[in-house]
Amino acid sequence: MTLPRVQPIIPTWRKEPFDTPGWTFDVKYDGFRGLAYLEQGRCRLISRNGNILPRLGAVCEQVAAEIGVDEAILDGEVIGADATSHTRRMG
Repeated sequence: MTLPRVQPIIPTWRKEPFDTPGWTFDVKYDGFRGLAYLEQGRCRLISRNGNILPRLGAVCEQVAAEIGVDEAILDGEVIGADATSHTRRMG
């Protein structure tokens, strides 16, 4: 089966913090929004503008192997971090 093409979820900026049941919060690390398509043992990372990001293919393949599912679409922020968890600009 071919996974549908979807648009990444764009976070909503708020001036004031809030705590509402049912909401999940994500820290912004200054990366970029992306979708990882895991299909038939392969992984493709696509930017929110629809650009395929082949230079991050090896990392995407590691994620696919770790998750261990046949098909999935992962939506999130793509960042680079060193061994001490310090983030690094990715481009």
